Amino acid sequence: MTINTMIDLETMGVAAGCPICTVGIVEFDPFKPIETWLFGYYKLDWVSWGVPDSSTVEWWLGQSCEARSELDGTSSYKEVLGKVMPRLYSSKVIWACDPDFDLAILNAAAVAHGLSPTRYWRARSVRTMKDIGRMINLPEIPREGTYHKASDDAKYQAILVANVMRKLKQNVLL
Repeated sequence: MTINTMIDLETMGVAAGCPICTVGIVEFDPFKPIETWLFGYYKLDWVSWGVPDSSTVEWWLGQSCEARSELDGTSSYKEVLGKVMPRLYSSKVIWACDPDFDLAILNAAAVAHGLSPTRYWRARSVRTMKDIGRMINLPEIPREGTYHKASDDAKYQAILVANVMRKLKQNVLL
């Protein structure tokens, strides 16, 4: 069983029932090298399900060309959810920035497509870990990749969580 899984979505809305454009996922052990982590990235045919929010569509128009170029997915919801949800079911902890956004939207899509939602007690917030990192004076890690590309965001967030967990473990053991 995977202990930690990071999930990141890019969507065409901010509420459950909105279209999901891309999903980035990282299964990771924060105390093992990044080379041992498992990464996944899925681009959905987002126009096939959900109700887009006009303000989010407008927001996307202001994002980088690199980020917008990721919105051309062709994979079906059934295919992507069939790959992503089992990975989340087998994880003890599911991280997101923030679970109230990513997991709420993903779970609504899963239920609409006949799958079970994730267990709420497994959800953890990247924002909380980021705040803890600041409180313990952990230096901000440099951001790599494209902002609002789900795979790059999920990787960055997993690295952030791992760094805070390592620092906390180091401080406890001193």
